[in-house]
Amino acid sequence: MDNIEIELKFIHLNLLLVEKHLNNNDVVLAANRLQAALKLLKELQDTKKPTDTGMSIG
Repeated sequence: MDNIEIELKFIHLNLLLVEKHLNNNDVVLAANRLQAALKLLKELQDTKKPTDTGMSIG
């Protein structure tokens, strides 16, 4: 399992927790988990090369 897969699993876990907290009407905890997931997505995006998207440059 490479680093990207691990990061995606953490993002998925955070999103599952967002759903759980929203089902329990705990908006503050849901927002915290959503922020954590977005932070991981941003970090993952920053580590990718521009050509990793499959789009050509130029």
